Amino acid sequence: MVDDHSTESVSIDKVFKSAGVLMIKNRNGARYAGTARNEGIRRSSGEYILFADSDDLIVAHGLLASLTILKKKRPDILFCRADSFLENGSKGVRHIKYNWLVDQAASSGSTDILVRHVSPWCKFIRKAFITGNNIKFESQRVSNDIFFSGSLIVHNPDVLLCDQVVYSIREGNPSLTSDYTASSLLMRLDALERYNRLLSSNGLGYLMSPAFPFLVKVVRSGGLLLGFRRVFRVAGQRQPIFITLWSLGNLVRRFVRAGQ
Repeated sequence: MVDDHSTESVSIDKVFKSAGVLMIKNRNGARYAGTARNEGIRRSSGEYILFADSDDLIVAHGLLASLTILKKKRPDILFCRADSFLENGSKGVRHIKYNWLVDQAASSGSTDILVRHVSPWCKFIRKAFITGNNIKFESQRVSNDIFFSGSLIVHNPDVLLCDQVVYSIREGNPSLTSDYTASSLLMRLDALERYNRLLSSNGLGYLMSPAFPFLVKVVRSGGLLLGFRRVFRVAGQRQPIFITLWSLGNLVRRFVRAGQ
């Protein structure tokens, strides 16, 4: 358990009396989720790592089924399925795009598409694969996970896909994912640029992610001038602004499938 500069005093021994939990104080000057996760990876002793956000849920039967697969097959990464839920108990939609990517990888026989699975959760990753390839989370406050997630795939892991739901995403809970201030949006665009360059330099340029959704929010939050500056910057780096052919084809396939 990594304590990321909290001001609270918590006695872990009283909460988990027999679990042998180690409290790690993240006090090296850097902070935020990416730095805390890197420290957790470094201190971990297990063969596999599963990341989870504090407001989401782990699905017990899916977890146990996945552990059985890991024990028998020992892949570098096991991608699983997710679902999502609202506070009123109804089903959410945040899981749909991630399950779609897993489905597409299964049907195509290629795992390249999983480079777009940019959230760290819902996948079991062999620690030796992470450390052996020096894959790390970035340290900025937001979007510190997309470069890590993309780096997993460009290092050609042995991947298995699992149809078990392991992770349940809480939808609608205020968090950093809904922080759309101008400063956070610029951080997101910077992270997106590094992610897209990673894909382009590894022959996966067709899977680059367009900047348009963030650019629209930058205009709303920071004004037209700031928005135009970022548009020219993205265009100058030959990264997609609006939509890529892959994204368009993906939307069409999802629409056709939904109508079947």
